[in-house]
Amino acid sequence: MEYDNDNLEVSVDKSKITTITGDMYISALKSAGITAGHVYVTSPVTATGESALAGIMNLYEEITNVKMPEPVKEAANNEIYTQAEIVENSNVSSDKVSKMVDDVKETVKEKNVTDHPTIVNIINNYTVVNNISITNSDVEKLATTIEQIQNAQGDKNNYESKVSDVLNNTNATDSAK
Repeated sequence: MEYDNDNLEVSVDKSKITTITGDMYISALKSAGITAGHVYVTSPVTATGESALAGIMNLYEEITNVKMPEPVKEAANNEIYTQAEIVENSNVSSDKVSKMVDDVKETVKEKNVTDHPTIVNIINNYTVVNNISITNSDVEKLATTIEQIQNAQGDKNNYESKVSDVLNNTNATDSAK
């Protein structure tokens, strides 16, 4: 079996999951260091979808037998919950919120920003340029979440490396059979 580390797919049953989109899950999973796999998210009842992320991360730990650091889990979960909260508090679609979070995270990562006021400025600039209206409270929550993600990068990279080693060893074992 071969793994494509850039191949993370998430399918969401939109008839049951009302708020969280596939792109939101992908973004949060990548924040957690999960970059490969196919995930299908559904529910027996209608749900916003935030709680599914914890299950996905726990299952990934079980399959790879690599424990995810708590700061990484917390950051990824906060990312999902913050996005859902912004969607619920504003008149902004899940897709726009997801794109905003992805773009802001990328800018923060590229510039290696870790201080809260600069992250707030990046978010505010993004909302102005893209004509997105969210509350100051939501800007603060998002900045705190992105700061948390940024601060967990070392743990995330370490986890990602361990998972990669497991997947590569699985590949070698499968190939030898």
